[in-house]
Amino acid sequence: MPALELGKSIECIRLNKRNRLPMGDPPRTIPFGALVEEIRETGDRASFIYLGELYECAADLLQSALQVSGSAQPNGSAPRTETRASAAAPKQPASLDWESLPSSQGSFSRARVPGGWLLTSEANALVFVPDQEHAW
Repeated sequence: MPALELGKSIECIRLNKRNRLPMGDPPRTIPFGALVEEIRETGDRASFIYLGELYECAADLLQSALQVSGSAQPNGSAPRTETRASAAAPKQPASLDWESLPSSQGSFSRARVPGGWLLTSEANALVFVPDQEHAW
């Protein structure tokens, strides 16, 4: 499963991997640039794996951290700077338009994203497929 990079630090609690209950530790900071995987949202909470440990936080907090990391350019160039007018305007949350794909291997969907496609399955696996021209 691919790992996704956090675009900002977030506070999370560590969960027991077997029963998914809090371990009783104080909240931990997952740092900017951390790679998280196996993201699973349940209601308003999200869990994920970071460095082999299971963590949980508010789903909107995790999504905001992942959305910020999506602003980086795939070729490594610096992101565009905003003008004062665009920085002051309220931003609408990004949404993905998922398209069902016919398959004899189960249910799959894809969404167009910068630089390619996100592909998901009924098992909640998520994969990025590079395709600059969106020819697929």
